[in-house]
Amino acid sequence: MPRYLTEKDIADFRAELCKVATERFARFGYEGVTMRQLAEALGCSPKTPYRYFKDKADILATVRAEAFARFSDALEQAAASAADPLERGRHVAEAYLKFALGNPHAYRAVGNILTKNYDRTVPCHRVIRSDGTVGGYNRGSRRKRERLEREGVSLLS
Repeated sequence: MPRYLTEKDIADFRAELCKVATERFARFGYEGVTMRQLAEALGCSPKTPYRYFKDKADILATVRAEAFARFSDALEQAAASAADPLERGRHVAEAYLKFALGNPHAYRAVGNILTKNYDRTVPCHRVIRSDGTVGGYNRGSRRKRERLEREGVSLLS
């Protein structure tokens, strides 16, 4: 007799698939991950992930959206925790670093989102690499370095 999946079963599998995909995308990049590898890591047939996601791009979009939501929630919660602007800035900076250090794969997914951002009001130039170097920027690394230096950020290299 076939087993019917509950909403919880579906949500649990999608969450586990996203967890594995987040780690794999961060380690190997989007092109370095296949649906077959994701299925193998989960111990299911190669076709199973297609029951839950349209394709690998759909998984990546979900991973990025969930990571960005968790990141923005952490920053918004920190911003709401203090009335004084200086103290609020400290809380946001601490939340930013705590998220980056505690969720390195999700943080990398957020960074990948921000590299495609062209909205000048979103401070994506503030995302730096884990080794402390500037990293990429959609307007060029030189412009990123200039913006950071204008803001008083000391860079390692």
